[in-house]
Amino acid sequence: MKEKVRKSMLSVSLAVMIGTGIYLLGLFIQVIFQSNTSLSVLLFMMPLNYLIVFVTALYNFFVWYKKD
Repeated sequence: MKEKVRKSMLSVSLAVMIGTGIYLLGLFIQVIFQSNTSLSVLLFMMPLNYLIVFVTALYNFFVWYKKD
């Protein structure tokens, strides 16, 4: 049972990381190719919650990965 929970937590964390990572990468690329600075600032302010979700998922992944 514990192994099952651990595997499911790992896969959920991984899925969240992949999803938010792709989104953040897309935004980052958009910002790089945009010359308008105010828009760039706006785009960088917006994904803060996504960044928090990504870091939390990363932390979760390592916590559950280390658990025996």
